[in-house]
Amino acid sequence: MPVMCQLIKPFLLKREEFWLFTNSGFSPLDLLLLVTVLEPFQSQYDKHNWGDTRTMYHAHDYIEKNFGELESGAVIDVEYILGETTEPKKSESSICAWSWPTIYGEGDYK
Repeated sequence: MPVMCQLIKPFLLKREEFWLFTNSGFSPLDLLLLVTVLEPFQSQYDKHNWGDTRTMYHAHDYIEKNFGELESGAVIDVEYILGETTEPKKSESSICAWSWPTIYGEGDYK
């Protein structure tokens, strides 16, 4: 399942964004990890808000604890993290029919 994450650092926000952040109840000292499942779309900042889905709870927890070490495009394999499998899954991105530079020139996107 495709997931994107964004770490929001309030001290780096523009004034208007900082106002929105703090007036939504977040502390100006908090770092906020926003985890978004792209299909079907769902976004959470709290791992406990994923409901009954064990996968997203554990994936969110792992991302939170390892965000600084994860590379873009990393595969978060919950079965492997929980010790249920011995080998981590591999990304399907290598078998993708197209690649970014093929459609857009490197750094040339709109």
